[in-house]
Amino acid sequence: MARKEKGDRVIFSSWTHDFCDDLEKYKEDWAKEEGLPLGETERAGWSDEDWWDDIYDLIRSYQDDMWDELEAYMDKQDTESYVLTGTLGLWHGSPQGFKQVNSVDELKSAVWGRSIEDIKILQQGPKVIFYMYHHDGTNIMELRRITARGQKILDNNPYDDILSYFSEDGLKFIKNYTKNFGDFHKDVYGS
Repeated sequence: MARKEKGDRVIFSSWTHDFCDDLEKYKEDWAKEEGLPLGETERAGWSDEDWWDDIYDLIRSYQDDMWDELEAYMDKQDTESYVLTGTLGLWHGSPQGFKQVNSVDELKSAVWGRSIEDIKILQQGPKVIFYMYHHDGTNIMELRRITARGQKILDNNPYDDILSYFSEDGLKFIKNYTKNFGDFHKDVYGS
């Protein structure tokens, strides 16, 4: 599956160290942006906990923006549905899995499971890769588009089970009837 490569572009990360390795430097940078010495701002009496709350609010704001941008991007595509495919980092091994998603809400549900602590989404060329960190390890999933021909197969399948569980048919379907997600990072952020 995907490995982090030089040149990967971060679409989103909930990991606080991607925003702030050093709280004191974060405070200084914030004060510089305000054009005032830190002691002369409305945050002069803030505790470290207040600052971390501010960082978490910033992360949530970026996350909300990213989901909105992803939804707008997906709405413009000629694809009805998508599939997440990859490996689950579990305590008893790393099984492969996949899940069909038809909307950003379904995608959010699939990647922010109950035990997911942090998430990083990277653009690797035309691929969008999700790293979902949890207490047992890391789930690594790629978001792929289902082709028009693949969508017809799903629409005409009376049992709707091709992508509902891990199977040989599902693997063949992914290989033959999906394609890379596209360069979301470039199309949305311009780089």
